[in-house]
Amino acid sequence: MPRAIKDFSPLDPASLETAVFTFDFGRLLGVSETVLTVTWLVESLFNVDLTPASRLIGSPQIVGTQVLQKIGTAIAGETYRITATITTSASQTLTTYSHCQCVSPS
Repeated sequence: MPRAIKDFSPLDPASLETAVFTFDFGRLLGVSETVLTVTWLVESLFNVDLTPASRLIGSPQIVGTQVLQKIGTAIAGETYRITATITTSASQTLTTYSHCQCVSPS
C-alpha cells in the first residue's frame, strides 16, 4: 500500500478540532477512469486511542478523482494512520495512507 507524499497537518485535541481529509487518486487513474467507491480507515499507531474508527464523522465523499472524509475529536498524544481504499470503473482497487498527529499547538 503506497504512502501519500506527505502527512496531514496535526489536529488540536484541546479544541476538539475536526477537518476534512483528502486524497487525490488522479495520478493513479487511467484516461476516463472514475472513482466508484471509497472506504476510509483510521488506525491508532500508539494505542492511546482505543476507538480510532470513531474519529470518522459522517459519510465519505467522492469529488472527481478526490476522496474526502471528515475526521475529528482525536486523542492527545496519538498518531493516526488514515487510509483510503477506492474501487474504480476499470475494476482497480487502489489504497493509500498518511499519518496525522494529535498535538496541542506550540
